[in-house]
Amino acid sequence: LTEQILTPQLTITGLTLAALFGAVHGLTPGHGKTIATAYLVGSNSTSLQALMLSAIVTLTHTLGIFLLGLVVLFASHYLLPEQLYYILSLLSGLTISVIGFWRLESYFNPQPHEHHHLDESADKSLIGIGIAGGLIPCSEALILLLGAIALHREIYGLELVAAFSLGLGVTLAIIGLTAVYCRQWLNRLTLFKGATAYLPLISAVAISIVGLLLTTEAMV
Repeated sequence: LTEQILTPQLTITGLTLAALFGAVHGLTPGHGKTIATAYLVGSNSTSLQALMLSAIVTLTHTLGIFLLGLVVLFASHYLLPEQLYYILSLLSGLTISVIGFWRLESYFNPQPHEHHHLDESADKSLIGIGIAGGLIPCSEALILLLGAIALHREIYGLELVAAFSLGLGVTLAIIGLTAVYCRQWLNRLTLFKGATAYLPLISAVAISIVGLLLTTEAMV
């Protein structure tokens, strides 16, 4: 294929569409959104932590796509993209499982000194959830990158992936903030005060199950 001429209008249109596709993709069912929502609801997170989580997922997702693209370009003779995808999936599943089991253990065996380090430990697990949730790149973003590479527009392909991830990140931020505000709203309602006490347990179980599913899928 010959190198394609990209006008400013065509470039902006492509980036806008990529961002919209990313935003719509954020609304579809997926493991990353499940664990992010479960974490935010069960950990009594703040709005700032919800934004941090969406940013970490977005950054990790972008880097994962770039890594796969580099494999396709330079290392396809040594490491197939499917092999890298398997490695990323396995790492993601194992990380999520460990965090889920750790939260289960903390729920059933709370330590007397835990409240002194609650914010610090929450930020450490938040980073782990964010990285694990964004570690598995989605096929739609990879197609954008590979399509641009086929047209000899590698830099534009990276820009499309960045725009896609930005749209995804905005949607994840909205979902995360909604989850935080719903948790805070439920905490203020007398009717649900008893039920909200079990949200950390439900969150830990959900995260553990998703982690085990991801690990199993990667291994079969």
